[in-house]
Amino acid sequence: MVEIYLAKYRSLGRPPSAKELNKDPETPSYWTYLRRLGNKQKICRDLGLPLISPKMFQLFCSDCVEEKDLCGQHPHICAQDAALYFRGLDQEERRVDEQC
Repeated sequence: MVEIYLAKYRSLGRPPSAKELNKDPETPSYWTYLRRLGNKQKICRDLGLPLISPKMFQLFCSDCVEEKDLCGQHPHICAQDAALYFRGLDQEERRVDEQC
């Protein structure tokens, strides 16, 4: 199950949603994952994966300065260079405070 989850993660570039798991006939259902491995947050924590929601990628693309028709990039590729975007201002402020 872990390997299937990781494959789904790699294909999407982020953790799959419950809906995406349930729609894929090759993937165990969300409820199976929940019973055996825990919820999405626990699975990502245990596997060392960043917890990124599908909606975050939509926001990421809507905030992008590139021309959407010309870009052609998968949001995951762009997101690899955008850790601050996903970390959020609150965490960045705490990190700066800790360095001072």
